[in-house]
Amino acid sequence: MALCRSLEISRHYAYYQCKTTKRKAVAHYADKILTIFKRSYQSYGTRRIRFALQQAGISVSRRYIARVMKSLSLISKLSETIKAIRKAPA
Repeated sequence: MALCRSLEISRHYAYYQCKTTKRKAVAHYADKILTIFKRSYQSYGTRRIRFALQQAGISVSRRYIARVMKSLSLISKLSETIKAIRKAPA
């Protein structure tokens, strides 16, 4: 609050700016994550994508990759198969 007063801006504006910068950060490596996912025939999950990005010299967390994948609606085929097996009647 003291920082907002000294800059003479409202708290609402400060929080609004924080949200917009987070949205931009999610899309920073989205194209690279999408190409790795498609190149793997939609079978890579967050762990394998993270390893592939590390091989390229990019250090990001699995949670970040999961957020990007969720925003792009990317679901690995393997996880879909596991969910189908778990829902099948015994």
